[in-house]
Amino acid sequence: MFLVNARDAKHVPGRKTDVSDAQWLQRLHSFGLLRASFRPKGQIAELRAYVRQRERLLEYAASHIQHMQKALTEMNLQLHHVVADITGATGLRIIRAILAGERDPEALACLRHYSCHSSAETIAKALTGSYRAEHLFVRSS
Repeated sequence: MFLVNARDAKHVPGRKTDVSDAQWLQRLHSFGLLRASFRPKGQIAELRAYVRQRERLLEYAASHIQHMQKALTEMNLQLHHVVADITGATGLRIIRAILAGERDPEALACLRHYSCHSSAETIAKALTGSYRAEHLFVRSS
């Protein structure tokens, strides 16, 4: 017995029901007409599982970052225009301070990392908006 790729078995003629399909596939297998699918061994299968999980987590992270940007935009905070990455040092410092209750744009702008290209004045202008509770709730959850 071996694993057969469903794409290869899908185009086999003469199937009408699941039972006749199974009988037909068994007959083809007995004649050696079905190809076995590649199944990696031990450590390779384990590594592939880890890589798939990492890719899935990165996709989830990207989706959550987009939700954060949308909540900031709904509050009329244009942080993503003045900071290259809102999940970087400057962006996260500012977002954490906003969630902690800080609303003063100048105080928030002072949290910028020294390597940030935007000036404190530019960041302060981008952080002038409406800090509504429902948008902060969306951002923090």
